Amino acid sequence: MLLRVGIIWALVTAPVFSLVFGLTHGLAPLWIAGAAAISMQLIFTGYLATERKTKVLILLLFPVGVLLVTAMMLRAGYRCVKNGGIDWRGTHYPIEQLRAGQRVKF
Repeated sequence: MLLRVGIIWALVTAPVFSLVFGLTHGLAPLWIAGAAAISMQLIFTGYLATERKTKVLILLLFPVGVLLVTAMMLRAGYRCVKNGGIDWRGTHYPIEQLRAGQRVKF
């Protein structure tokens, strides 16, 4: 789960960090890539706002929403490990039982 959350955070924050780091260190390819990614997001946001009648604020806050969802994932994982399982609708499911029903093993 930590690897997944790290990848998600990297994908969401990479354009901003590459733009800032590229500008502060004079690395043109890096800031151009960051600016291109941010520009594409803004163009897509503008398209959806005009063609699909979607609110612009919702689209611009998408990265914040992704970070909040990943924070909830981390909290859920921590609580699962801390409690030795998951409590769902008044029933406690231990980690061993959850792993036994796991379809994909990592």
